[in-house]
Amino acid sequence: MSETLQPIEREREFREFAMEHVHPYAHLHDTSQRISESIIPTLARHGYLAPFLPARWGGQDMDMQTYGVLHEHIGGACSSVRSLLTVHDMVVSSILRWGSDLQRDQWLVPLSSGAVVAAFAISEPNAGSDVSGVETRGDPENDGFRINGCKKWITFGQIAGVFLVLAKVEG
Repeated sequence: MSETLQPIEREREFREFAMEHVHPYAHLHDTSQRISESIIPTLARHGYLAPFLPARWGGQDMDMQTYGVLHEHIGGACSSVRSLLTVHDMVVSSILRWGSDLQRDQWLVPLSSGAVVAAFAISEPNAGSDVSGVETRGDPENDGFRINGCKKWITFGQIAGVFLVLAKVEG
């Protein structure tokens, strides 16, 4: 987990982690259609939740090539856990890039520590995951938005504490 490890050592670290902590539970994850609750704190302890984040927010400043190798090994062990990382980290990346300072300060450390899991709400009954067909609206209200619509298949919605919801905003 050290930043001083060379790429080949990181790959070995990722492979060993995946074989020890992910692969033994892959069948259970697939058959139960949910990941075990123990995997999130395990991923967090190893720094694998949003590892691309700057250290200021609990990340490792991991470069995207190394991040890709991490995903390769996690995905090879269990696609469901790789999906968790993908969805969770996509939300984290969105907050980092487009969130306000308040949102970054409120959410990035809890997300990188595993205290909070993120979900992505895009799919809809009439649109699937076709973003051009999204019917959910984000109507401006006070300092935020009132979300009106119906989502379907919210990835990790059953365990998430923060959601990135795709909606159309008029005007």
